[in-house]
Amino acid sequence: MKALVTLFTPSSRRTVGVVTARPRPETLVPVAAATFAEIVAGIPDDALGAPTPCPDYDVAGLLGHLIHRAPQLIGAAAKEEVSAGEQAPADPATWRTTLVPLVDRLAGAWSRPEAWEGSTRIEGPMEMPASTIGGIVLAELVLHGWDLARATGQEPTWPGPLLETTHQDMAAMAPMGRKMGAFGPEVPVADDAPALDRLLGTVGRDPSWTP
Repeated sequence: MKALVTLFTPSSRRTVGVVTARPRPETLVPVAAATFAEIVAGIPDDALGAPTPCPDYDVAGLLGHLIHRAPQLIGAAAKEEVSAGEQAPADPATWRTTLVPLVDRLAGAWSRPEAWEGSTRIEGPMEMPASTIGGIVLAELVLHGWDLARATGQEPTWPGPLLETTHQDMAAMAPMGRKMGAFGPEVPVADDAPALDRLLGTVGRDPSWTP
């Protein structure tokens, strides 16, 4: 998933005629960040050239994307625009000491309820609901966490409420995301498939992908 900027309105999740309240999104960010940090810790030093399910990036390129994007997402939580400069693959010598503190700051920034209120922006003049950017934060941590885990032979797990919320938000974004090239073509999965598989299929990932 490339960086996606579009509009959606979070809503309750309807299941078999029953409206189930969504978790407060700021409570999900530390959970997503903790799992992401575990995945990062498990990346071998010699895996930077490995392919990932994200077709634009190998491991080094995906880490570089995250290092580039995180300051902008941190700034968006405070309603501040941050210029991130040019994106580049991760530096083998410094990527861990750069990325890990950024993920901590990202989790702290979006764990505040006020980060999700009002409007904000990532780059450029267009403002959007802060909840849109918050949804992107969750998706970056979960989806790119899965990309990195699958590329490096890890099998993390995520809590169901986090996956269901992220899936709901990405499903709302999907039509525009595909039009913008941020999502690949939907990968069909069964309606009763695990939440992770449904999320992956929605954004164009093959849940069975292997290097």
